[in-house]
Amino acid sequence: MFYPIKDGSVEHVNEYKCQLPTVGYGKNRLTGELEYVGVIKRSNKKEEQYWERIALPKDWDKKEKLEMEMQKGDANYYDPELEKIREKHWRYRLCGLWVMINGVATYIPCSFYFYLNWCPLDIGYPDYWESDRRFFYVWEYCVEDPYCGGMIDIEGRRSGKTFKAGSILLDRASLFKNHHAGIQSKTTVDCKGIFQKTIISFFKKLPSFFRPVFDESQGVTPKSELRFFKTNIKGRKALNILGGVELESWIDFGSHEPLYYDGTKLNTYFMDEYGKTEESSVWDRWECVKFCLMDKGKWIGKAILTSTIEEQDNRMDDPKKLWEYSDPEDKNANGRTKSGLYRYFVPSYERPMMNGDEKLYDNFGKPDKEKTIQYILNEREGVRDDPRSLSALIRKMPMSIVEAFRINAATCLYDDIKLNDQLDRISWKDNLTEKGSFAWKDGEPFTEIVWEKSKTGRFEMCSAFVMKDANKVLKQNERYTPNNNLAFAAGVDPFKYDKVADNRRSDCAAFIYKKRDSGDPNNIFNDAFVCKYTYRAPTTAIQYDDIIKMLWFFGCQALFERNVDSFKEYFKAKNCQNFLMWLPGETEPGLYSDGHGNMIQSLSDYTEAYINEFIEKVFFKDLIKDWLEFDVGKTTKFDRAIGAGMALIATKRHQPKQYQKKSNEVTDYFKVYRLIGGNAV
Repeated sequence: MFYPIKDGSVEHVNEYKCQLPTVGYGKNRLTGELEYVGVIKRSNKKEEQYWERIALPKDWDKKEKLEMEMQKGDANYYDPELEKIREKHWRYRLCGLWVMINGVATYIPCSFYFYLNWCPLDIGYPDYWESDRRFFYVWEYCVEDPYCGGMIDIEGRRSGKTFKAGSILLDRASLFKNHHAGIQSKTTVDCKGIFQKTIISFFKKLPSFFRPVFDESQGVTPKSELRFFKTNIKGRKALNILGGVELESWIDFGSHEPLYYDGTKLNTYFMDEYGKTEESSVWDRWECVKFCLMDKGKWIGKAILTSTIEEQDNRMDDPKKLWEYSDPEDKNANGRTKSGLYRYFVPSYERPMMNGDEKLYDNFGKPDKEKTIQYILNEREGVRDDPRSLSALIRKMPMSIVEAFRINAATCLYDDIKLNDQLDRISWKDNLTEKGSFAWKDGEPFTEIVWEKSKTGRFEMCSAFVMKDANKVLKQNERYTPNNNLAFAAGVDPFKYDKVADNRRSDCAAFIYKKRDSGDPNNIFNDAFVCKYTYRAPTTAIQYDDIIKMLWFFGCQALFERNVDSFKEYFKAKNCQNFLMWLPGETEPGLYSDGHGNMIQSLSDYTEAYINEFIEKVFFKDLIKDWLEFDVGKTTKFDRAIGAGMALIATKRHQPKQYQKKSNEVTDYFKVYRLIGGNAV
């Protein structure tokens, strides 16, 4: 579903343009050719057109046994009726099929057909859900995309994630030759459970025409490995084995250890509950496994990672990192995401639910979105007074990906309800911010800065914010001085070349804070962060040059953390030292962290006060996430929280001057010294 199909159509599923064949046709996954499969219609009445499992005739087993008896005398004999049914199902398995659902011809891809028709769950064969159809569309898209190593699927509880992934492993391993499929989960015990309840359970229910030759030495319920090889039997009994084609494929499972599959070739891989694993690093595990799915840099296998997200000590970073690094709209020059995977999220309101005996969905696999959302909100309201239970419930039934990674209230320094509520509000809205770059107009430095929208820009601005008076910068005695300090202040948490304590290269984080304008009291951006910079530049010089451009545009000074002091020399070399803020009582520009927590305590106090009063004015999701996770003992992990806190300190503790530009005065022709912080400049 990745490659365009002649005379086909396109269905957009999240970020993916899924290519559909012409109605009535399917693309054979072995040959790549289009084949006619027809359109199934269980009724001519629109209201009676829904998915119905294509079961075998009730007398199938009886007729098949009779056919096998006849074949003992004539090896070429076959029952024409049975063969016609077998051919039909093989066509569906290779090409998919079309079904009329509520008057609409709907394409069921081959992997979805295998799951719906042949993989019984613990409550019977799967029902048809629109959310599952879209899941399999994205999976097939990932399978076809040569630059993709597979998909991450995050859904709520009881959505059938494990069953769907198990069906995919069995489907591929029982179809292709020399195919190795592997499973890992939270623990070895979990892996064994998945293997038994999906792979073995499904395999035992497959019809004979889909069941390849397999090693029967372990019986029909092998404990650790399902091998599609001939049974290893010596002597006369070997002569009695029917000569079937060996796929020489197998499915196994391993421990939770990251290096379990190291050096092993994998063609399909399933990482179950990747967001709940506590005993090992799922990032390290994926870093090992992805090379098992590659040969000479080419993907020879595909992975599927599924989970809801649960809070674990020291393990939330790995699931988030995998998710963030799997953005299909953020690829390198080779056309790959940072992880090699693509991501897919299903909001809980798109899944079928029941409220008591009331179905919150219709017969066509579509949920009543309005009723489902209200049901979820009612459940949340019931535990509103228990923040920890509320956070857990939201993660189990998330309505956005932000909710799926919701932080546990027990670990939050600030008011987690206010933070999460604002995060929920802005997560439902698109385009609250826009990325872009600051550039010198016409390429002339130190003249005028312009804002240029760009998806790859290193800056992020509130989309609705209007800058009325940009570039208010004076040149005084060869020095540039910002002259809009009454309106704006900036905070900067720069980086050094050294890695931080957790071996993560720190970003430079900077924020512009718009102060309250008494002349425009209804401006929504009064007391708001309006611009953000977070980037790990190749050099500190590029970092500081970016910051100068931002400060120039807003015409304001910045408060730096003074422990990183290389910024002073850089700004001085550019005649921009007046952009550096001095606080009362300080002997140098910037704010010094004494190592005893005084600066962090002050920063935390200002942040807490701001959140309590103005949280609804925060539109940067990653800043709220930093505040939710902020740990005073590990501040190097939270660049945004520090940068924003520096801006708040700058706003509250600094008393800015407003400079008046003069002309034709005697002082214009003589060098004038002024005192800032007790120093002549």
